[in-house]
Amino acid sequence: MHRRALGEGSPSVIPIRKAAVNALDTIPGPNRLKETTMTVQPTENLLRGATAPGRNRTKILFILGAARTGSTLLGRLLGHVSGFFYMGELKAIWTPLFEEGVLCGCGIPFKTCPFWTEVFRRGFGGMEQVDIRMRELRFHKLRQRWLPLLLCQRLSRKYREDIHRDYSRVLSAICRGAQEVSDCRVLIDSSKYVQDCIVLNQIKDFDLHVLHLVRDSRAVANSWFRKKKRLQFTSREVFMPQISIRDSASDWLLENALSELVRPWLKHCTRIYYEDLVSDPRETLRRICSAIGEPNPTLGFLDGQTAYLDKGHTVAGNPIRFQEGPVQIKPDMEWLESLDKRQKAAVCAYTWPLMMYYGYLPRWRRPLGS
Repeated sequence: MHRRALGEGSPSVIPIRKAAVNALDTIPGPNRLKETTMTVQPTENLLRGATAPGRNRTKILFILGAARTGSTLLGRLLGHVSGFFYMGELKAIWTPLFEEGVLCGCGIPFKTCPFWTEVFRRGFGGMEQVDIRMRELRFHKLRQRWLPLLLCQRLSRKYREDIHRDYSRVLSAICRGAQEVSDCRVLIDSSKYVQDCIVLNQIKDFDLHVLHLVRDSRAVANSWFRKKKRLQFTSREVFMPQISIRDSASDWLLENALSELVRPWLKHCTRIYYEDLVSDPRETLRRICSAIGEPNPTLGFLDGQTAYLDKGHTVAGNPIRFQEGPVQIKPDMEWLESLDKRQKAAVCAYTWPLMMYYGYLPRWRRPLGS
């Protein structure tokens, strides 16, 4: 199976399998486990959000990777840096927008939240003016199976009109409204999925920076076992989904493999490890801010391993998005006791190639902060 290279007028053809290998080979050195920031020349079709010379545009910081990796915690911490605003998981904004009884992260129903009400007033004239078709486009047209159409707009005119024209325009208006109301320099979106990242990457109005957040697959599998209540629904009791060891391992492997595959098409992409974040949150946040061109961040809300959090206006995410006040940041090592040897071995059997690549197996162990 082949696809045409995406540079304008380029005649070359790249096998998808070879592209995946090339994506993994972009990390230099014999020990390819260190955090890297990669810059690749943009193509006209894919990187339409590349910064134009002389323009100082708003940045969108997108958290990419598998689910249950601590993206909500990372987003909330970054959202307290001066000039940053955490939106939550923007991919899920259509649920509170078109359903009743769904809470914003501030604890107020989304449809009456002053912040989001003003965002949609500026962008559309009101929430009721947004086309409900956007929800269908997100949940039916932005699936992994459609990734080739996302990467190469020429393959389908109808898909190009639905996603690259209609959906992207609405998403851009929401982000622009959030930037204006929050008066920030950096918007943070923890949607994590590759397809949402690609859509944002093609919006001309913003400069996209991507954080690929990685966590030990065994800890992720254990997180999928936990029974957690979703706090954003007021009209009914809803729990976060629980899946099997096999499914969680497969999801971890697929999402991280896709994240590596699309790295060459992202102008700014930095890999961050959950274990580094919870071990030394201050240094990790400084590295992130430096990587996206925001050096010397104000981190007064951090006191060692304690973060003092205010209310936020987040869309979806882990229940931690509702917490405020002092929050202890510490490594979650519950999986060491919760998973038996058979379960740990099963996760490693599914995910060992990237576990080795990311430095989670003993022989290839990655030092913290490296």
